[in-house]
Amino acid sequence: MPIIYVGTGTSEELLDFALEEDAPTLHISCIENEPAAFAEPVRQLTELGRADFLSCVRAQTTLLPRGGGVVLSGQKVVCSSGILDRLNDDDIVEFFDWAFDCLVPSGILIACQTHSDNPDRSYLEHILGWSVYHRNEEELAALFARSRFTVEGTVLGRHVDGVLLVAVAKKPK
Repeated sequence: MPIIYVGTGTSEELLDFALEEDAPTLHISCIENEPAAFAEPVRQLTELGRADFLSCVRAQTTLLPRGGGVVLSGQKVVCSSGILDRLNDDDIVEFFDWAFDCLVPSGILIACQTHSDNPDRSYLEHILGWSVYHRNEEELAALFARSRFTVEGTVLGRHVDGVLLVAVAKKPK
């Protein structure tokens, strides 16, 4: 099953998943600014004979929606764990449309966004200098409505940590 994972960092959770004995046959294309983050997972997977599980593409993830040069068509899933936090509203709509183009019919987009009522927001912004966009369910639904995904095909919910807003959108058949 072909999957794109955007902004994966060190991809430790992917490595853990790949190392499970009953891991399904997947091919995950990771798109990340820093390809060095993948050196260790790729080495370990190669040693275990699972090198086909993961490929890494170096790209500026925030430029993907603006024609950043990476379109991997035929994907069943596009997953993004942090790119929405760094994009303005217009760029998010373009990111959703980029993901739509990568997906096969009935393919799924899973995207996470820091919720606007994040209890650590002040600490992150003022102490750590981590300034990101925060959105609520209504704001994210409005962005899906502007994209080629439909609001009707989109499910929004809170992650168990209460900080992340998780969106799951299905490309129509």
